[in-house]
Amino acid sequence: MTVGVAPDQDPGLKRNFIYWKKRLFANEQLNMRERILERAGYSEEENLDIYEKYFKFMPNRLSYSLSKYGLGQARVLDIGCGRGEFLVHFGAGSVGVDSDAERAEFLRRLGIEIVEGNFEDDISVPDGTFDAVWCTDVLEHVLSPHLLLRRAHRKLKEHGLLFIGIPTVPSSRIVEKIIELTVGWAGYKTMEHINGFTRRTAEFTIERAQFDLLESGVFITHNRFANRALSPVLNNLTGQTLIIARKSTTRERPLTYAPAWAAEDM
Repeated sequence: MTVGVAPDQDPGLKRNFIYWKKRLFANEQLNMRERILERAGYSEEENLDIYEKYFKFMPNRLSYSLSKYGLGQARVLDIGCGRGEFLVHFGAGSVGVDSDAERAEFLRRLGIEIVEGNFEDDISVPDGTFDAVWCTDVLEHVLSPHLLLRRAHRKLKEHGLLFIGIPTVPSSRIVEKIIELTVGWAGYKTMEHINGFTRRTAEFTIERAQFDLLESGVFITHNRFANRALSPVLNNLTGQTLIIARKSTTRERPLTYAPAWAAEDM
């Protein structure tokens, strides 16, 4: 297995930029290190690489959500949970979903509940049982974003919360060039991505799946006034956004064009 070079061991300029971005916009966490070293099942070097790459720093968008919305005490469904770098922080009864068999086995060794499968296949996760759905870096990959969002809606309790993190199309060619020169790529252009969103088109898509928007942006601090001041600037400079919404049961959308195979999800 090749995990990749830890960000702070790679001398390359672009990798160092990512490392320092994490240092500036994330909080270092040490509690996962021993857990991964003891349970992950790879060599010590590979275990450390996984820790450095996925668990060493907690992104501010996660710490913001944990603090403001109490996700550390909530039962969360993490769709596309990857290595579980977000999932490990959620409350009791939280469940991850991922289609990669190796990542799923890694999470089982850590003692984390994981359902192996593709959420677009409507896997067996009970409806109406989760306080929140966390879904980052997924919506840009799926064949039907609306279908995924409607299924997420079904899994939530009444008034449950939705957290969608996505790469966004930069506001201009100049901004995109700046991102490419510093980070190394514009995230939305990754070849695995088949959907492209701006923050506003993503908000529209989420609303049409029967959610009420609460807030969106780049959250780098727990101070709401600072976020309001900085988010408009950072939304255009980072190429990423987090959208937070609440399950709505009041809106209805005509199903005039809904195909028969998706009718129960629409």
